[in-house]
Amino acid sequence: MDVIRVLILEDDRYIQEVVRAQLEKSKIWKFQMTFIEYMEEALKLKDTGLFDIFLADLELPDSTKDSTLRILKNEFRQIPFVILTGHDDDSLLLQSLEAGASDYLSKEYLSQGALLSRTLFNALEHWKILQELEYTATHDTLTGAVNKSHFMKILKGKIEMAAYDDKPFCLAMCDLDDFRNINNSYGHMTGDRALILFVETVMERIRTKDTMGRFGGDEFCLIFPDTEKEKCRRYLNKLTSLKIELPGMIPVKGSYGGAQFHKGMSAEELIITADKALYQVKSEGKGFSRVL
Repeated sequence: MDVIRVLILEDDRYIQEVVRAQLEKSKIWKFQMTFIEYMEEALKLKDTGLFDIFLADLELPDSTKDSTLRILKNEFRQIPFVILTGHDDDSLLLQSLEAGASDYLSKEYLSQGALLSRTLFNALEHWKILQELEYTATHDTLTGAVNKSHFMKILKGKIEMAAYDDKPFCLAMCDLDDFRNINNSYGHMTGDRALILFVETVMERIRTKDTMGRFGGDEFCLIFPDTEKEKCRRYLNKLTSLKIELPGMIPVKGSYGGAQFHKGMSAEELIITADKALYQVKSEGKGFSRVL
């Protein structure tokens, strides 16, 4: 039996005991419960990876109903959450769902059979399905890199943010040298494996906050947040040293062209500038990088 790890934000000790009793009674699922009473504690724990689902009251010692809903909407995107409230109100239900809640449960129904355990289990399963669908919709099915449409959405969002935070960022275009020869000499299956290995190798070397997207064929694009031109040049120089090796295949490397974003540039203009740098690299011998 898998253990479902639940973070429970509730300041009423009586309700805590009711929740504990109901979840401990479950004969189908086993719940590991952690109780906290303040939103401040929840914010510290939300990204630890220690919990599968979050059960949250709205009225808290350090957060009003409206504040709690706002915080849940903005800060709790990486974990499913269920609202637990003393109000059985349709308008509040709608607000909770709009904030991203997987479900909504009135405290007066807590003692009804296995309602609480079923609600948490169903919310978690529904979340997993949505995560899988979202991943499929936003990632390249072959390599696991972000797909072009989602990459462009991320890039345009980054450009919009740059107008406010004034933080530098760079974009790089890259491709696998002589990829056509790989397909022609070793077959498309080997070509696919080379692309998969290329993405895996690059993603192991870049930072968690960086983004790698596939534009098509062997063309890829990278976003480096909080990165100015010189730092981007150092990153790309390290990536050009990586070799892709498969059994029976001559090792191949990638070529990279980068550009720093400047205010007023569109996403398309930034890509064109990075692509120009990549074209210069390919024209001058491949296997190295240039940042314009």
